[in-house]
Amino acid sequence: MRRLLSTVFLITTLLLAFASAQAASIFAEYEGRTITSVEVTFEGSPADPAAEAEFLSIIRVVPNTEFSAVNVRDSLQALFDSERVASARVEVIEPGATKTGPLRLRFVIQRQVQIGDVKFELTPALGTPITEDELRARVNLTQPGTRLSKQIVLHNSEELQVFLRDRGYFNAVVESREQLDPSGTRATVTYHIVPGEQARVEAFNINVNGFNPATTKPSLQLQPGAPFTREALGTDTKQVRQALIDQGYLSPLLEDARVERDPEKNTITVNLTGTVGPKVTVLAPNYPMSEKIARDLLPVKREGNIDQSAIIEGARRLRNKLQEQGYFFAEVTPVCTVTPPTPELGPNGAATTCETLNPENLS
Repeated sequence: MRRLLSTVFLITTLLLAFASAQAASIFAEYEGRTITSVEVTFEGSPADPAAEAEFLSIIRVVPNTEFSAVNVRDSLQALFDSERVASARVEVIEPGATKTGPLRLRFVIQRQVQIGDVKFELTPALGTPITEDELRARVNLTQPGTRLSKQIVLHNSEELQVFLRDRGYFNAVVESREQLDPSGTRATVTYHIVPGEQARVEAFNINVNGFNPATTKPSLQLQPGAPFTREALGTDTKQVRQALIDQGYLSPLLEDARVERDPEKNTITVNLTGTVGPKVTVLAPNYPMSEKIARDLLPVKREGNIDQSAIIEGARRLRNKLQEQGYFFAEVTPVCTVTPPTPELGPNGAATTCETLNPENLS
């Protein structure tokens, strides 16, 4: 097997060397000869004088100059860099019989097909309505003027599928087709979408250790029988988290909601788990604040976060607030006390304690 591969490689190398030598010999015949004219023709699409003139302006080879293989190569590269060319080649025409007379060059270009328009054929959804604007926002790679490719069309079809699943349409069908215009250079991409029936919620299970969801559940959007969407799930998860914060658990530990689908019934069961985290009390003994002002100033109370960065940011905002009120030399020092104290936190009731708080260890 190794001998066979070596033989194949040797033959391939010899062929490439022969082709390079042959090309070099052909170029050598043309080098230095005068170019009398340069023209552009299209392959696979009708003639277009205006477009031909634009491509001629890109080509770096001009009439009444000497032939140069380097200039021809640079011209081909410039055509491809314009992103309007799918393939290109150069044909050399020798009007005379001699090998030293003038030349004519013809650039044969296959124009790159570009996206001219994007359309949607949307079957009415059996559930939450879907608008064309929402679909169009998902196909950001398929914009007019973009080079048409199967990869781009396929990628955007997959993006549409993801969007529809997020809206609860798990059985949606997305098909695409391309239609070229008479010039053969612009295409209309049409996405045919059949959303089908939207999935419904079968149950929303909240299992957060230390938290009774009875008072929160009735206000959630994803009630049994309600249409399922990822947006509603995100809103409900934030509401559960806020309910924990309102009870003083300022660093709740919620896992990502697990969504389980029953394909036969087209229903969704949501499971939200986690722990309440530590009970946190926030005090500013020498600066009484209302609850609203405290939420506005302190990320710990507003976001339910006891990371050191949130604590330091709260101290900075409180200091700025005092300076706005004329207390230019006010000092604000965050101090954290854990009850009962734990040895791994080091000194308790000090500024350094705030640097080692870990909600998982304090639950």
